[in-house]
Amino acid sequence: MIPNINMHNGKFHMEKEELIFFLYSLIDFNIRNRRETEVETERIRTSQTAAERALEAREKSHRARVKGLEDQVNFIFFQFNILIKFNFIVDHNT
Repeated sequence: MIPNINMHNGKFHMEKEELIFFLYSLIDFNIRNRRETEVETERIRTSQTAAERALEAREKSHRARVKGLEDQVNFIFFQFNILIKFNFIVDHNT
């Protein structure tokens, strides 16, 4: 509710009861606004934490996949060297 503000002798005037009601309304608005802001801040914080956890899980999965592929390449290279060592690979150019 907007209080009835009158001009009297170049000054604003409002009844004491209206002023008190208006001030309590502003306080109530500020309290509700602060609560809403806190709830929204907590929602964003929770969302960010979940996103960070998901990213960490994807990074861990990716590192494990890369490690697995590196191990496969190393094993194939090892097998290839064994085949060369025991002359199981025939050079058709000679």
